[in-house]
Amino acid sequence: MGERRALRRANSGIVLTWLLVGMLTLALAPVNYVNVDVSQAKQMIESNPNLVILDVRTQGEYDSGHIQNATLIPVSELAGRLGELEKDREILVYCAAGGRSATASQTLVDNGFLKVYKMLGGITAWKTAGYRIEIIHNGDLIVDGTQTYIIENCTYVQTGNIYVRDWSQLTISNAILKLCAEYQGQLGLFVEDYANLEIENVSISGFTFWVNNLNHARTRIYNSNMFFEDGCWLGCGEDSVVEIEDSKVGEIIMDQRSRVTVKNSELNSVILNVFSDGPASLQNIKPGLFAFWNLHESEPLCNLSYNLTLTNTLVAGQGWSVFVDCQSAVTVSNSTVCVGISFSHTTAQIRDLRPGFHKMWSHDRIALEDCLLTHCGLFFNVEAYCIVINSTFGYSVRGDANVSVIESSVEYAGYNGGIGTLYSDTTTFGWLSFAESVLFIHGNVEFSPHGEIRRWALSNITRNYNTLAKKPTGDPAENVILTLFDRNSTLVWNGATNSLGQADFNLTFTDSNYTDTLTLEAVKGNLSIVENITFLSDTPIIILIGISGDINGDWTVDIYDAIMLANAYNSGPESPSWNPKADVNSDNVVDIYDAILLASNYGKKA
Repeated sequence: MGERRALRRANSGIVLTWLLVGMLTLALAPVNYVNVDVSQAKQMIESNPNLVILDVRTQGEYDSGHIQNATLIPVSELAGRLGELEKDREILVYCAAGGRSATASQTLVDNGFLKVYKMLGGITAWKTAGYRIEIIHNGDLIVDGTQTYIIENCTYVQTGNIYVRDWSQLTISNAILKLCAEYQGQLGLFVEDYANLEIENVSISGFTFWVNNLNHARTRIYNSNMFFEDGCWLGCGEDSVVEIEDSKVGEIIMDQRSRVTVKNSELNSVILNVFSDGPASLQNIKPGLFAFWNLHESEPLCNLSYNLTLTNTLVAGQGWSVFVDCQSAVTVSNSTVCVGISFSHTTAQIRDLRPGFHKMWSHDRIALEDCLLTHCGLFFNVEAYCIVINSTFGYSVRGDANVSVIESSVEYAGYNGGIGTLYSDTTTFGWLSFAESVLFIHGNVEFSPHGEIRRWALSNITRNYNTLAKKPTGDPAENVILTLFDRNSTLVWNGATNSLGQADFNLTFTDSNYTDTLTLEAVKGNLSIVENITFLSDTPIIILIGISGDINGDWTVDIYDAIMLANAYNSGPESPSWNPKADVNSDNVVDIYDAILLASNYGKKA
């Protein structure tokens, strides 16, 4: 009996020993990665927003097509970049077919990553399953000859223009087109010659985007959204044919023998270009839903070669725009429109052009009768010189043109090529755009609170800055020494104000310095003030320099100033004894607070 108990105890010890060895072996065994198929991988991506998707191919392979939001670390660089990944996050690894992802997955688990999943079959299996990928195309995409190029089932990131030429065809379907532009209007899709563009089930995002249809080109847009934050401009010209159905489009621009039909869609704006010598009369052009409307059937028009047909289509947003040449005989009546006028080889003066209701407004051969204007635009082309007075509008310049704007509000000013001048007098500007332009700006310029430079490319712009130095009394400050320094504290200009307190200087801005801030220092005796100067600084630059309490403006606070304050004491603007110069703190009353300010500076001299 004793021997049996001893044998059982021995056997139990052996079993326990093996269990302990097994547990220790399991504890010391390396963690393995988990294989998942593309269906499982897709479920992981959709259910876990914190999942790290790791692409271990090359940069070129990544650009040609990758899973959206994937992080690229080539397998050859992975060992040295492990610090870019978090060990407690789930990581899905893939490559082209599965070989490199196996190596990368093993590298991760060998370095302490606990939740590693390798996608079987790689991006090849992913695409075969019909799942969406993201493609990055750097530079211009050119489709020409008789080539057919297809973009489908993907998010397509485009960093350059797209050109479809000759007899070629570009088809974009079931896709998202992302435009990587730095400024508005930088990128465009140009359909030229006898080329074809097919867009179906597509949405576009990014900056304002041009789709230009030229020279017999044909474009079909179906079930697509081209109506994004900054808009899509669809230009229709030179015998092009455009068909739009079940879609949303930003702006359609009608011109030059084009034919456009729109069904069951929504347009933000329709732009009608009227560049002809014959008479044209546009009536009842207003935003709204059009069950059926044909340009030539609905309007008494002559000499317009293009045509537009709308069926069950909503024209919303900015509605209708009419752009006319200054020599065209055009009448617009009983309408709600934006209006634009184009000037070339001409001198003109525009007065009182502004948004709002116009019972009757005319310029040369352009007439508006009973129209509500929602926006006004002017277009200055080669050798145009125009003066615009008391107006609210935006304008664009192409070629050499000179513009004077007086007592107006300019929503935008765009310059594209050419040499010209801009003279401004008591005018406020919104955003500006410069491309391949040489411009001289002088006069009084003010920028709205939202004023900005939206584009600057290959341009040389010179601004004249006029300064006005004033004493606290409002009188001009003479012989104020002005010194201007650039961002490197290098002297740029120095001078002094004249008897009227005025001085001016010129600054030239290029692509390399148009965002710079310069420093203007004004000194009078022992008084000094510093102003920051940028391209968007308002002019005249007002410099207030002096001593609070110097009521008579002799650069000294003394008994004469105290007497002037005493004579105006307890007065306001309606009082016979009111003296605004005695209102030292500018609160529209001469009281004890003004006396305290004067007393605090008594005896001081500039």
